[in-house]
Amino acid sequence: MRGNYEDATVETMDLGHYDLIQLKFDGMWVQVEIDGREAKILNRHGKPVEVVELADKHPRSVFVGEWMKGTQRTKGQVVHVVAFDCAAANGWNCEARKYLQRMEELKAVEMPRELGNVLGRVVFPETWHPREAETLWKDVETGKEEGLILRRNAMPFGATVARVKPLVELDYYATEVHWKNGKPVAVGGSEYPGGPELVKARLTVGSDYSGFHVGRCFKVQGQERTERGSVRFPSFRGWHLEK
Repeated sequence: MRGNYEDATVETMDLGHYDLIQLKFDGMWVQVEIDGREAKILNRHGKPVEVVELADKHPRSVFVGEWMKGTQRTKGQVVHVVAFDCAAANGWNCEARKYLQRMEELKAVEMPRELGNVLGRVVFPETWHPREAETLWKDVETGKEEGLILRRNAMPFGATVARVKPLVELDYYATEVHWKNGKPVAVGGSEYPGGPELVKARLTVGSDYSGFHVGRCFKVQGQERTERGSVRFPSFRGWHLEK
């Protein structure tokens, strides 16, 4: 149900493989299905978040997007849903069509008033050529934007896209260590000895077995820091010799 992403960094993103760039929005991923006298808002697991009865009958339209609920702004206007792909529009299946064509067909869909009362306005992300990547990335580095999404126009609905966000590197103290398949693994970590666990993912230490013990400080690299203090997609980056 949810979108397919491969995570990349500004150092690893392959601009030659993609021909479209968009800004990334950090809301609630939803799939919206309009069919007849009913509209459904589904979460990333395919479970209904809202089911809306419609006064008039509407042709089938299906799109996915980020439900912002007024948390971000684009061009000074509150964004409610950023629709970023379309599987069906006005009764026609458009999964196999090119991305920009799918989006144009979605823009032609008349959104039911009753759905708008629940979902809010539906807006569409701007799309740039890869040559604009450096300029857009500056806004990501300064915190003005969340990240970048890289797409290929020829790819069908549901195809994998690249999600590019800045890397952060943090120091943690191991709160639990053990061996798995002959390799040491640090499970969890804290910003100070005896502190709360912040890194929940298992961080395989690799071949650096020296000084492997609870309380040892190690470096973790991930894509962003969460409100709880951990990092998304963490990876082990070595022991701190001075801590």
